[in-house]
Amino acid sequence: ANGMWADATVVATDPQADLAVIKVDAPKGLELRPLTLAPTNGLRAGYYVTALGSPFGLDETMTLGVVSALGRSVPVGDRTGGTSYSLPDVVQTDTAINPGNSGGPLLNLKGEVVGVNFAINSTVGSNSGVGFAIPVSVVEKVVPALIEDGAFEYSYLGISGQTITAQVAEENDLTDNILGVLVGEVVSGGPSAEAGVEADDIIVAIGDEPVRRFEDLVSYLFQSTEPGQKVTLQILRDGAETSLEVSLTERPEPKAPESTDAGERAEISISEAIKIAKSAITDAELVTTIESASAKRDTQNGQDVWVVTLSGDGKSATVVVDASNGEVLELNVE
Repeated sequence: ANGMWADATVVATDPQADLAVIKVDAPKGLELRPLTLAPTNGLRAGYYVTALGSPFGLDETMTLGVVSALGRSVPVGDRTGGTSYSLPDVVQTDTAINPGNSGGPLLNLKGEVVGVNFAINSTVGSNSGVGFAIPVSVVEKVVPALIEDGAFEYSYLGISGQTITAQVAEENDLTDNILGVLVGEVVSGGPSAEAGVEADDIIVAIGDEPVRRFEDLVSYLFQSTEPGQKVTLQILRDGAETSLEVSLTERPEPKAPESTDAGERAEISISEAIKIAKSAITDAELVTTIESASAKRDTQNGQDVWVVTLSGDGKSATVVVDASNGEVLELNVE
């Protein structure tokens, strides 16, 4: 605020949590006063929050809104290799978040950090009333590991799946009102495959916690487990319930795209862009069944992108994908 500045060095980064740690030596005469982190379970939908950041380069901007939802699951990281992971317990807010707010804090009215602003849901790259913040529970686990070890170790189950909704139940001929996660794919050689989990199994509990949504599974793995730990899955298979013990491993790194002869990262093809867009939509459970997909090349803010249009469940989705690295830049469903 007084115009002083300092160089910083990167300590470590974690694309899977969209977090990084930098080290700064304060200029002489300047005292750094860290913000206080809020209690991890102290947030509710409807609570007022403020976002601090530099939207569109406008430094020291504060916007006000409410927490509009909790417990969202949002795809993060580099998904160009066909591997997609989700960030759990994400805070959704209608507080105005725009390009430039990323990395700024989301605060409660006590001035405590409840999250770190990182994404918006928009087709035009500006606030549409749906913004997302990395929750303080993720920050408290990932950041110390980045400082001490240079990386955070994520537990890996080795499945893909989806929350059972009325439509999913109808499409898969399931009994009405079964709640849980329908396993779509089991990674060959992964922890679940070794334990005997099969495609079309229904996960109804993990450990002592019931599983009603895919987010429940992701949150439990992040908050309550670590690689090497054994967990018990309660499975429904052909109407019969059984228990399987899974030995969790460390989450494998997403596969890097092939490099060109010049050592540069290969561009994302149209099929890869569509695949990334489909994964982003289904992982966020915005659309469960995709009926059609198309993509066109475009340039936005000087950046080459794929604009992918998807339809299904009576909805239309637009996903903007970075054509160089596969990052999802914008996502909107109508």
